Amino acid sequence: MENLKFYPLLLMLFMFTTVGFAQSAEASATADIAPLISIEVVTDLNFGNVIASGSSGTVIVTPTGARSRTGGVSFIPSMPGTVSAAQFTINGMPNATYSISIPNVNNVRITNLDNEYMDIRQLSINIGSQTPKLDLDGTQTLYIGATLRVNANQSPGLYTGTTVVTVAYN
Repeated sequence: MENLKFYPLLLMLFMFTTVGFAQSAEASATADIAPLISIEVVTDLNFGNVIASGSSGTVIVTPTGARSRTGGVSFIPSMPGTVSAAQFTINGMPNATYSISIPNVNNVRITNLDNEYMDIRQLSINIGSQTPKLDLDGTQTLYIGATLRVNANQSPGLYTGTTVVTVAYN
């Protein structure tokens, strides 16, 4: 009879012990789809009006838009033309870092209608900070300056060309 009293007690203890080890919790799953990083041209790179001579020279436009010259190049003070660094707006995920790529950084060629050319070299970048990083609104402004090599006896006329600037999240 004593054994019969013991079995219900043992059965109750076993039930509580088993239930005591089984526990569960629910975890949430989330995903935040980041906006694509994009780049938009605000202002093109412009070297302004330039006078060539019998000697080659350069025209330098800094990322801040300041213009200077070397060698056989001169400017027309009363008619500087449009002078500007290239300006871009980059948009994407707030606080994200990114990389900047200019594939043909030392091989940009601008040509006139007669396929005569001048080379653009030494592109320089200014993003206002050391690291390409989008601000709290997910934007940053990028400025690019460069050096234009003007050949001796460069033919007059409008010279144009393009280069591709690519940005990608790190």
